[in-house]
Amino acid sequence: MKILEVYPKDKTADTLCIFKRTKSKYWYVRFYVSKSFNKSGLFHQSTKCTEKRKAWQRAKEIHRHFDISKYEMPTTVVRDNFNSIVYKIYDKEIEDYKQSYPDRNYKNCKWWEKKNRWKAKVASFFEDVNYRNKQLVTIAGNDCLLMLKSKHKLEEKTIAKYKTDMTSLFKSAVDLDYITFVPNFKMPEFDEYEEKPKEWFRYHEINKVIEHLKELTVTTRDLFYDEMSDYINFLRSSPFRPGKETSNIRFKHMTINDTEIDRVIVNIMLPKTKVSKKKKKVHWNSCHPDFTIDVLPRMIKRYPDMLADDYLFFPDIKNRDALDQRIRKTFKRILIKLGLYLYNGVPRTLYNIRHSVFITLSNAGASLDDLARAGNTSIEMLVGSYMKSQEKDGLALNKRIFKNIKDRKIQQK
Repeated sequence: MKILEVYPKDKTADTLCIFKRTKSKYWYVRFYVSKSFNKSGLFHQSTKCTEKRKAWQRAKEIHRHFDISKYEMPTTVVRDNFNSIVYKIYDKEIEDYKQSYPDRNYKNCKWWEKKNRWKAKVASFFEDVNYRNKQLVTIAGNDCLLMLKSKHKLEEKTIAKYKTDMTSLFKSAVDLDYITFVPNFKMPEFDEYEEKPKEWFRYHEINKVIEHLKELTVTTRDLFYDEMSDYINFLRSSPFRPGKETSNIRFKHMTINDTEIDRVIVNIMLPKTKVSKKKKKVHWNSCHPDFTIDVLPRMIKRYPDMLADDYLFFPDIKNRDALDQRIRKTFKRILIKLGLYLYNGVPRTLYNIRHSVFITLSNAGASLDDLARAGNTSIEMLVGSYMKSQEKDGLALNKRIFKNIKDRKIQQK
């Protein structure tokens, strides 16, 4: 049952308070006793009162007559800090993942990653803090978020994810009766100029990556690299998101239209994606002719007996989460080896290929509306994130806006 109201509002679990729950008309009393009293150390009991004033009087009577001294712990015993609660919550989620997916590597699940991320960058801030003191944990959390910005140089969106995770953990701690409050953490201030633009790949850079994958196929005799080159070619031919959106494409999602005189059109349709799931629309997109002519025939030849439900990429690999992780790690390793990982001091990932597609199509004359529909995103997201790095390139922007200036000059002569 969830807590609807707490009185007094600013009280922590270490002090006396009353609260109301869903599905109950009565007020409950709560106060901290000791870890030797029960798992949470908290006493709570119904006051059998429906009016707040009478419930508060009854709560004070219960607290006054409760013999806390029976449960006092030796001063040498150190209370658990909030980190121990965090690890219990994450360990439970990891165990549930193991039960649900016994054939998968649990170290690839998000709960394992979240736990390690907490250990690496957050845990030290809550190490010596009384987690039942709202003011102290709020200060600790805010200090952590500020450090993520100043020391670790994380972007605003990344720090916001840390803040969301911290808030979620405190909500879970409330549900488990460890505490009675959720801190209101504050994001550090970011000036507009501090936001790092999303970098993109130039055409020749992606070619270098693909050539290196082909070399690895020969030297290692591992066909994974050969298939990964097709995967990269697909990403640069169409603005699909790398990861689940691409790796979950099946043959039944692909349609081939060869009725046009000058080209063969390949459409990819996905019934459930990031945006279309909310709008109940089908996300469809067309692939670049280069992919259709040069890459797709090779893929079909590699797996001639594919069924409709088989995956388009790496059909023999059933664990798609592990596949996505291997592709990301391989791509990063190749970028570092080729000296392509950083551009203007900003790291680039597989996702930056999607940025490259938008910029390439924009330079070719595609409208923002068409790009938004093709990429299954919004115009606001295009302008604010994907296209932001292009705006640094004054030449590209000038050519898009003033592309007919040269023709006018010729006519004037």
